[in-house]
Amino acid sequence: MELSRTKRILIHVAGVISFLAIPIVFSPDFGMGVRMFEVAPLRRDVVSYVLLILTFYFQYYYAIPKFFHTRKYFIFVLIAVACWGIASYLPELFNHGLRPHDMPPPPNMPGKGHQGPPLFYVFERTFFRFAIVLITALLINIVSRLKEVERARTEAELSYLKAQINPHFLFNTLNSIYSLAIIRSENTPAAVQQLSDMMRYVTTEAHNESVPLKKEIAYVANYVQLQRIRLGDTVKVQFDVDGDAGIRKIAPLVLIPFVENAFKYGVNPEEDCYVIIKVTVNGNKLTMLVRNRIVRVDYLDEYKSGHGMSNASQRLNSSYAGRHKLDAKRENDEFKVDLEIDL
Repeated sequence: MELSRTKRILIHVAGVISFLAIPIVFSPDFGMGVRMFEVAPLRRDVVSYVLLILTFYFQYYYAIPKFFHTRKYFIFVLIAVACWGIASYLPELFNHGLRPHDMPPPPNMPGKGHQGPPLFYVFERTFFRFAIVLITALLINIVSRLKEVERARTEAELSYLKAQINPHFLFNTLNSIYSLAIIRSENTPAAVQQLSDMMRYVTTEAHNESVPLKKEIAYVANYVQLQRIRLGDTVKVQFDVDGDAGIRKIAPLVLIPFVENAFKYGVNPEEDCYVIIKVTVNGNKLTMLVRNRIVRVDYLDEYKSGHGMSNASQRLNSSYAGRHKLDAKRENDEFKVDLEIDL
């Protein structure tokens, strides 16, 4: 789930405060209260940690995207070394006026007469902390970049699947209206209105990542009503909705392929056939039951491939991975679909 802007800012603030607390909490002068900030080594460490934080954000937002991801590794390394130098030696210059006894002598060096740490010791002391900051910025940036690529791939895949599904809906509904017009049915105006509502939904809502559940159910209801008008009493059609959709949302056009499939393969006026559809909303859980008798139907080869069901399954896997159950199977002369989605 994508974090909101406010949550991301709070996470960054908490991380900065926690990082800056490290030199204070682990200082041997921690018990002195506010007077501890008069101690030169602590002031130096606080300045050093502030510079490391600035280094992290500079690397994360500028150096890594501009040079590392564009494979300008030499420039990236030069910038990293420069940042290391600034973050290492600037705190020493900040405390240039320290008295000699305030400065801890480096290992294996006599403390008497020491006027400040040598350059090598300063860089050696800060290398480990700087390396952790740089590697953390690099890893977080790479992970974020991979997530962006995956999100773009998923959006492209969903757009492609929607583009395949929508023309199929239009083809079927236009065929239905054509059949009504041929027989000069008085239901033709109502069917045109049903089609208008359906197309309005497809053109204004279906390109969103999610839509109100009540609109998705209304779209299914419009489709079923259109089929009822077209088929009349030749097919037993049962459509029920239980529960309140409320303000819940759902990925668009994930329910209709199963309904459309039932009418596609379960309708033949020359046979005893039926289509049963039941949608239930219980809290954040949506279930849909679809049943139809399998009858003999004749379709052109290009409409036998079953893209609708396959695409619907792929979209469920993309939008509700780990949050849905789909059981679609044939039992004797009946096709059953049981779908459960955790919204």
